[in-house]
This record gives sequence, C-alpha cells and structure tokens, in this order.
Amino acid sequence: MTDLQTKIYESLLLSGGGYISGEKLAADCGITRSSVWKAINALRKKGIEIEAVTNAGYRLADGKVSAEGISARLRAKDFYKIRYESRVTSTNTLLKAEASGGAAEGNVLVASEQTEGRGRFGRSFVSPESGIYLSVLLRPDMTAGDAVSITAAAAAAVSRAIDKVGKRRTAIKWVNDILIDGKKVCGILTEGILSLETGRLDSAVLGIGINVAPPKDGWPEFIKDTAAAVFPSAAEAAENDAYNRLCSELLDNFHDIYVKFPDRSFMEEYRKKSLAVGRRISVIKGNSVRPATAIAVGDDASLLVRYDGGEEEHLNSGEISIKL
Repeated sequence: MTDLQTKIYESLLLSGGGYISGEKLAADCGITRSSVWKAINALRKKGIEIEAVTNAGYRLADGKVSAEGISARLRAKDFYKIRYESRVTSTNTLLKAEASGGAAEGNVLVASEQTEGRGRFGRSFVSPESGIYLSVLLRPDMTAGDAVSITAAAAAAVSRAIDKVGKRRTAIKWVNDILIDGKKVCGILTEGILSLETGRLDSAVLGIGINVAPPKDGWPEFIKDTAAAVFPSAAEAAENDAYNRLCSELLDNFHDIYVKFPDRSFMEEYRKKSLAVGRRISVIKGNSVRPATAIAVGDDASLLVRYDGGEEEHLNSGEISIKL
C-alpha cells in the first residue's frame, strides 16, 4: 500500500463501523476528494471491500473484528457465546450487570472502544479504537481469594496469544500487565461477585484490554512513555486479521487452562514469563511505598517479597513497580 492508501484504510478501520465522508477523508489527508476516490478504488483492487453510500461516505464492508470472525476460529465453541459491540462504556461493567441477572458462564462481550474503561483500584483504563477490549463471564467454584489466580491464568493465556499472533516476545509484570520491551501492551482486571450464602464466588468477570495498534492520534501524554502496541499500525494488524485472531487465540488458551484450573500447571508458564522475580521492586499499598526484592511467585499467584529489613511477605493484593 502507498502511504495515502494506508492512512485511508486505517481511518476506515478505526471508524467503529461507521461511515466517513469523502470530504472528511480528504481534509484529514490533505488531498482532494478525487484523490480519495482513486485511493478507495486502489484499496478495492487489493481485495478490501469498501461500501460507499451517497451523503454518508465510505466504510469497510467487514470491520476489523466481529463475533463471527472470532467464533469461526474458536476451538472452545461450546463454552463461549461471543457478542460484539463497536463502542461501550465498559465491557466489565456491562457483563457484571448481566452476571447479576443470571447470565450463563462463557458469555463474552467484545468491543473496539470503551468510554469508561477501568483498571485496578478504580483507575481509568485508556481504551482507544485501535485496541480490543473483552470481558468473560465465569462461574467458578472458588473463594474470593482465588480471583488473583484467574488474573494470572489470563495473563499466561494472553501472553501466549500475543507471542503467536503478533510474533512478539512478551513478559508478565505481576500480577496483571503484559509487557513488550518493558512497555505495557495489555491490562487485565478480574472482578468477583460473592454469594452471601456460601461466601464463595457466585461469578467472576475477567476483563482484558490489548493495545493492538497505536491510537490514530498517538498515546495520551501521561502514558506515552509506558504504553506500546502489538502491531505498529492498525492497517498491519488488520492485514493479519490480528483483532479476530488475538481474541480467539486468548479465549482458547484461557479455556485450556480453566478446565484444568485446580492443577495450577499454568503457574509454571506464568513464572517463566515473570519480570519481577529476582529484581529490585517497590511495593505500593495506598500511600505506602517500600523497597524490596521479589523472591518467588507461589502457586496461588501471590508474590513473595523480602523487604530491606529482612521481613518477608506474600502479596495477594497491592501493586509493584519495577525499574527496567
């Protein structure tokens, strides 16, 4: 593709399935509408299906991701029920509400953009249209304390998927971040709903957000030095069908782990990918920050740390920072 064709293709990819007028494409690219039309035709000749509607504009006939595109590749078709929406508030928030209403295990909500994405500790999770965001409804027979293990299992599943689809080498920062070259490409958030009768989990919603490609307008200032993407552009990701493939691959990986969850065999993979063990870290709990050394990751996904005074602690919550 020429640079112009790539720019127009990315604009269509990141439109959320909506139409973009020829006038807007021309203005964004600094060209005439006639040049837009020629570039659109060139993309069509490359096999990219683009719809054109008078007074509406252009859009891709097939978006970069779809429920059908994900389902077609799944091995665990009987477990998952995939639903796709281009733009939502938060996949976790919506699926938690459905869980409270009795929705079945295996329901998956996938979105191309979140307007109210959330990370750990209630932080905002930047969710531009260049990424992929999904949540999975689970009904495991577990205690609330096991929720951190669900996050660790998902981290192993996602890391494996990115390595395969993106042909990248990932690492895991305890407990829920996936990194490439020291920068974050994925965040994971598991939220549980307790049964008052049993004191165990009634349901858990596993949320995963992946930076598949950089945002069209660049990373926000406050994360530009710490965020990265699996692919250098949305166009390259789409050419590899990466959005659908990443979703299906990580879902199948997670299912493989989930059906054998009690044996905790996934923790060996998690440990091999762990960035923390053997490194100097800072343990962050609220306003408290303590220097320590990460010693080991347990089968329950807890992190054993040794503080500078010799005191040791198994962390099941909180967060750490690592100077890479």
